[in-house]
Amino acid sequence: MTGARLNDLRLALRLLVREWRGGEVRILLAVVALAVASLTAVAFVADRVRLSLAQEADALLAADLVLSGDRPLDPAFQAEARRRGLAVARSATFLSMAQGPSGAVLAGIKAASPGYPLRGRLRVADAPYGPDRPATGLPGPGRAWVDARLATELRLRVGDTVRLGARDLAVTAILSHESERSGNFMALAPRLLVAEADLAGTGLVQEGSRIAWRLFVAGPPEALAGFRAWATPRLGRGQKLEGLADARPELRQVLDKAERYLGLAALLAVVLAAAAAQMILRRYAQRHFDQFALLRCFGASRARLIRLYLAQFAGLGLAAGLLGGVAGFLVQWGLAALLADVLRLDLAAPSWRPFGLGLGAGLLIVVAFGLPAMRRLAEVPALRVLRRDLGPARSRQVLAQLLALAVLAGLLVWQAGDLRLGAIVVGGLVAAGLAAGLAIRALLAPLAWLAHRLPPAPRLGLLALRRRGWETTLQVMALSLGLLALLLLTLVRGDLLAAWRDKIPADAPNRFAINIQPDQVAPIRAWLAGHGVPDAELYPMVRGRLTAIAGRPVAPEAFPEERARHLAEREFNLSALAALPADNVVSAGRWWQAGARNVFSVEEGIAKTLGIRLGDRLDFDAGGLPLSGVVTSLRKVEWDSFRVNFFVVGPPGSLAGLPASYITAFRLAPARATVLAELVAAWPNVTVIDVDAVMTEMRTLMDRISLAVQVVFLFSLAVGLLVMVAALYARRDERAREIGVWRALGASAHTVRIALATEFAALGLLSGAVAAGAASALAWLLAERVFELPHAADPAVWLAGLAVGLALVLAVGLAASRGLVAAPPMAALRDAD
Repeated sequence: MTGARLNDLRLALRLLVREWRGGEVRILLAVVALAVASLTAVAFVADRVRLSLAQEADALLAADLVLSGDRPLDPAFQAEARRRGLAVARSATFLSMAQGPSGAVLAGIKAASPGYPLRGRLRVADAPYGPDRPATGLPGPGRAWVDARLATELRLRVGDTVRLGARDLAVTAILSHESERSGNFMALAPRLLVAEADLAGTGLVQEGSRIAWRLFVAGPPEALAGFRAWATPRLGRGQKLEGLADARPELRQVLDKAERYLGLAALLAVVLAAAAAQMILRRYAQRHFDQFALLRCFGASRARLIRLYLAQFAGLGLAAGLLGGVAGFLVQWGLAALLADVLRLDLAAPSWRPFGLGLGAGLLIVVAFGLPAMRRLAEVPALRVLRRDLGPARSRQVLAQLLALAVLAGLLVWQAGDLRLGAIVVGGLVAAGLAAGLAIRALLAPLAWLAHRLPPAPRLGLLALRRRGWETTLQVMALSLGLLALLLLTLVRGDLLAAWRDKIPADAPNRFAINIQPDQVAPIRAWLAGHGVPDAELYPMVRGRLTAIAGRPVAPEAFPEERARHLAEREFNLSALAALPADNVVSAGRWWQAGARNVFSVEEGIAKTLGIRLGDRLDFDAGGLPLSGVVTSLRKVEWDSFRVNFFVVGPPGSLAGLPASYITAFRLAPARATVLAELVAAWPNVTVIDVDAVMTEMRTLMDRISLAVQVVFLFSLAVGLLVMVAALYARRDERAREIGVWRALGASAHTVRIALATEFAALGLLSGAVAAGAASALAWLLAERVFELPHAADPAVWLAGLAVGLALVLAVGLAASRGLVAAPPMAALRDAD
């Protein structure tokens, strides 16, 4: 680096330190640092999860390669793996009732063969949450390991007996860690681990049982590659191979979505920071017009001065990026702790990559939105030293403004991780900005009419707003962005959560009983009637895989959407109904008449996803037996009723000859929940799902996720408040000149204070109205289009928007103008640009 360049850097640093005394530089540093902190906090958590998945992929799979299916796997797969010298193990995983001293609890049962796990580890303890140790082998025949949660709920200790189906098992250890279960965010039920040899004796493997069968394979890479090549073309529907590269695909998908939408939430802070940078750097440029002209007169070239200011902006951006990166690093520990129960994954130590993101984002925001300011400075003529009325030609700043907006749009698209989603976000922001601008202009229109009907002091304030036109419009837009962040974080979020909770009927069933065999229907119906559930309906249920639609074979890979591929791959629960359920509505076609045969009614959502139409013939494979019918109606189903519902149903008799089990749903008062132990004891194969317990667990997970989102939005809220300060502070020089003119023309200090209070009150009400309108529109969009919740306009949003806007803007505005009224008029006129 040459001596001249080094001197320029020293000078830039000295000037930046001097500028620190100016309030706007501190505000800009805080705004950009907070925005960077929100970005890096999300990036740190996502980075740690990805590192964990990469480092522990084999442990998460419990093998190097896993073959899974929803039906027992062909023994040929295991034989071929052994022939190639690979180690193998098996497991069967399902939900069932475990009975102990305190009753019965729904548990996740895993029956594993010797050698499991091939990779990773099991750890056991002698008491729940006590010191643990590596496990040696698996529970022996007639024995079981239970996790701490199941031991606590059933009041089990080592040495006690737990009943699983028709088999009593001795609890010999507390299962404290199971690597394969780590990262499984849907592992809600407590775990019970038994030997594979005990599975048959439980009597739980029945027709219609939903069991996940897995074959674990481990060994040299060459043998694994050969086995994969041999097995892949032999996979059937519902079977898949997972290797280390795609371990925990469900977690990866959820992570990608969570990072994308948390990142977009973080970008709200970036958008706010960009707005603040635009206003602050504009004022910065105006304050340096005279300095720039004077330095030009002293012989400094325009290029050297631009480099000088650019170095200051770059230093400010890097400092903000560094501070934001450190803050994001600290905050991510809290986010990781909040999401620990959701991810169920031991997170790796964070890498330094997100720090680079933070530095780059801070630099980009400040420099990009400093370009219009530098462009204005570059156009200041040296003659301004003699004629202070000379300034830059504003018509040439359009390109710099567009470049800054393009950088912001690029950040939005990059963070979205998807060009289409990013384009939607950018387009939405542009449309919202235009709509807000037009709305603000419409609200400003009657101010002149209103001002002429007020006393002189408030008239000055309103006319000042009206006279500035688009300047006021931009100021209101910036203020309303800050208020919008506040309303979204408080009232709108609360309304959406309340609507979700209220959507669940008060009399909704809170228990499901599944795996009921045909010969148990009558006695279980009688048992339920004898325990206060006289109207329980038991529905036949057959598991079938869709094989053809209108004669076209169903190939999951042919569907472009992920949900469609998943539906085409899975087995459906099919049932037979005589009458249309109360929470179903026929949306197309007609419900069948008595005696109908070979017809189906399909839920309209799945029909749309899979492209099923009225008149199409559907073919199913139900346990190796064919089932076919023509679609005669589509139904809209109220899934939130929590009653038994099905995607596809046929008329009575349509499931005759197929392997069926039965399902029912009923409501049982919490005080009587203990009687369910009698049901499970009488019919051990029946699985009772406690909907209240599942919903409580889901609410806990949702609350953790909600808290994580709130942490990210808190950055936006803090930035929004600073944007309000910046928006009011940005006009301090113009307001000083305006006050000087008023005072010079004879206005008293009291009159000026009333005028300022009127101006800030009107600004606050305008900003509050725009923010409330935007918050209400977003609440409707989220409720109706995203979460499919009923939405009713909440007047509290409007009242809060107006009240908070009035109070905050009035308080901040008067504080920002402190001292201007008391300043001598000539000093204000002389110092203002």
